[in-house]
Amino acid sequence: MECNLKKINIGVVVGIKEELNLLKKFSSLTIDQGYKKNSSLATQRVLKKNVDVIISFGLAASINKKVKNGTIIIPQNILSEDGSILATSKKFSKIFSDKIKDFKISNQNLLTVSKILNTQSDKQFLLNKFKKKISFIDMESVNIQKRALKRKVPFLVIRVILDDTSFSIPNFLINCIDEEGNLIKNLFVIKILQKPIRILSLIKLFLRYRKSKKVLQKISHKLFT
Repeated sequence: MECNLKKINIGVVVGIKEELNLLKKFSSLTIDQGYKKNSSLATQRVLKKNVDVIISFGLAASINKKVKNGTIIIPQNILSEDGSILATSKKFSKIFSDKIKDFKISNQNLLTVSKILNTQSDKQFLLNKFKKKISFIDMESVNIQKRALKRKVPFLVIRVILDDTSFSIPNFLINCIDEEGNLIKNLFVIKILQKPIRILSLIKLFLRYRKSKKVLQKISHKLFT
């Protein structure tokens, strides 16, 4: 498996620039970035490079109380908001899981949503709607998967949990993110000046982001070198 993997053209699609920056040093990868629905266009660009497999890589959220910040996930199935379910590649999930076997990995199902869901009521609603068939959410994977499967290219997800059931991304920060996933800096500063206490929630978020980013860095080295 290891020798074969070295000969495989690996495509990776990420959602935000911070995730893209983590992978730029791996020259052997075909990488592109697309936030939310733009991930579909990013996948099209990657597919033009005739990749052998596509990975949805980056951060995700957990709605499973047992799966916390910093956990690696390689889901077995990806769900759409309409309830459709598509399986990920068992073959490549096994290959890449073996490369990071020293880490704990969760394999429960992931749901792709159209916007950031950060309240406990939103997360509980999803659990009820999908009858607890899902444990994780992101905003890109199903878009990437559909494009990959249309071209009959194997697909899998390798992500790390950022926000979990004990902490969610602050509302004011969500309102400061544009459609490309970038921070609207002027609006962000205004929001902080309006309520300086918001800095406390930013510090909590930063600590969780730092932990998740460190895990992404560690596994990317094992996965792609």
